[in-house]
Amino acid sequence: MHTAPEAVEEAQGAVGHLLEDLVIDPSNILVLTGHRDVRDQIRNDAPDGTFVSWEERQNGGVICETIHRSKGLERDAVVVVTEDKGLSRHLLYVGLSRAVSHLVVVAPQELLDRMV
Repeated sequence: MHTAPEAVEEAQGAVGHLLEDLVIDPSNILVLTGHRDVRDQIRNDAPDGTFVSWEERQNGGVICETIHRSKGLERDAVVVVTEDKGLSRHLLYVGLSRAVSHLVVVAPQELLDRMV
């Protein structure tokens, strides 16, 4: 099971892989969280400008928002991050369906098992 700090660290590592190894432009990466507190922790724990809100997207950082705010958004790469093993099927679907070519899910095993 992921704690919030573990989930944040794993998500940041996944974004690093997308940026450095797969050379995906930051503006084509979307990090989605199940809850605001995880979103805020991801934004606050990273160097300034790495993760931005939807409103700050023109600054060139990786957009980091809650799943609730992502309806209608699509990006080449999406990282879905949650520590909530009981995330609703609807929110999970919305988050997962934002990815065009790359999808990374950072979640408790119980939630990952529901996806199979």
